[in-house]
Order: sequence, then structure tokens, then C-alpha cells
Amino acid sequence: MTPTSTSEITYPLPEDDNTEGFLSVALGNPETRPVDTNWSFDTARDSGDYGLSDSQCDAAFPQLYTELQRAVAYTHTGGNITIDDVDISWKDGGLVRAMIYNRELYIIEAKYHEGSLDIIRAFALLGSIHRAITAFDGPIPNIEFTFSVEDIANLEDPGKWPLWALARPHDKEEQWVMPDFGFWAWDTTLVGSYEQVRQGIAQQEPSILEKKPQAVWRGANLAQFNPIRQDLLDHTRDKEWADVHEVVWEKEHNEQSNQFIKIVDHCDYLFLIQTE
Repeated sequence: MTPTSTSEITYPLPEDDNTEGFLSVALGNPETRPVDTNWSFDTARDSGDYGLSDSQCDAAFPQLYTELQRAVAYTHTGGNITIDDVDISWKDGGLVRAMIYNRELYIIEAKYHEGSLDIIRAFALLGSIHRAITAFDGPIPNIEFTFSVEDIANLEDPGKWPLWALARPHDKEEQWVMPDFGFWAWDTTLVGSYEQVRQGIAQQEPSILEKKPQAVWRGANLAQFNPIRQDLLDHTRDKEWADVHEVVWEKEHNEQSNQFIKIVDHCDYLFLIQTE
């Protein structure tokens, strides 16, 4: 066993460590992960099964590994990720440094902004990671990693930190895109957990003839990141065919406001607008 050390922890790598072999399996090398042609993904049956086999994942989601493969290839151009790369001392909040060791998930260090959603998002992401660990019956290497809980990671620092991020600008090639915290849950009754949203839509969505003949959109006006949102608000203002409003999260509990509608209730409308 080869020891791996930092100033904070010392732990061994897995027995028979074979990083290249693991990446080959984990990232969908067709030579090592044959597709089971006798099985097909059924949403009603399989959508809640987080322990699908490798071949089942390949059959159901053939492009699942594209972004991971891109991140691996980019990382290899500059060498492997080091202990310094997972350091989070450079930022005041919005980051978690964690470790998977012997299939257990550990928090090494966390930084959060007071009064923000950092902690809530961090717990949601950790919940998703833990669920993935317990559902997967294949080999999982002992690793350290750092993830960001912010919508767009590392805007203020020019350094190239290999963060696990919720979204990646094109020029941040060093970042690894991970599933959004929303796939676990939002801490608001307007959204709730991902499974609750799916169940609500299945139970409540009206037929197409019963839907409101309007285009609907709700979202924060993050004009500095996406000017299309402000353009949308400008062009739909006072239009009968549009139910478009900016969301100001500080007013979430204002029952008189028409800004907020539940995710499930978006399906009451004939047209949904996407600005991303």
C-alpha cells in the first residue's frame, strides 16, 4: 500500500490501486463496460434506483460521462491533482473540502458565508454524494476533493482550482461539473426535493387543453451573469401572453406576491421559458 500524506491526515490508497483502470471503468470505456442489450431504462420502474449497474447506466445514459472525460483529459495535461489543489484557505466561504475513505464520507474543512445558503446546499450535496457511495457496489478509491456550493464557482480568484462545481464557464476547464444540489432538495416548500417535484407533476399536471395559454418564467435577475434574463423581463412586461416575473428570494414568504409559484405549478402553463 502506498501512503498518501498531508499536514492534516495520513491514509493509505486502496489495495491494488489502479487509477487508470478505475477511470477506464468509471468513465465508460466501451471495451471494459459492455452494454446489456437485454435491458432498457424504464422511467416508472428505474428512476428511483440509484444502484444501476455499469452496463445499465451505459444503456440508459450513453453521454453521461462526456464532461467527466473532458475534465480527466484536461487534468492529465498538467499532471495529477495534488494536496495543494484541494486547499480552500484562499476563499472566505462557499467551499467544502471532503474525503472518501473506505466508502465513508468525511468533511475535512468547510467555509461558509454567514446568513447564506452555503450550509444548506453543502448538506444537500453531501447527501447526494453519500447516496451515490452507498448505492454503488463497485470499487471506490480513497480520495480528497473540494466542491463549491455557489451557482458559479471561483469568480473572484484567477487561480485554476480543480473544484467540483455546479456549473462551469467555458474558460474554467479545470473544474469538474457535478449534479446540482437540487437533485437532493431545496430548503423551500416552493421546490422541495427532486423526487417530490417529480411525484407532484405526475399527480397534478393538467392535460394540454387545460393548461394556461401563457409563457411562464420565474428566476432571479442575475443580469451580471446572464443578460438574457433582463431582456426577457423587458420584452414580456405587461404582455397578456406572458406570466414572467423576477424572483427576489428575500420576499419568499410574502404571500401577497405573485413572484413565487411552486415548481409543480409551472406545469399549469402551456409554454415554459428557459434562459440558460
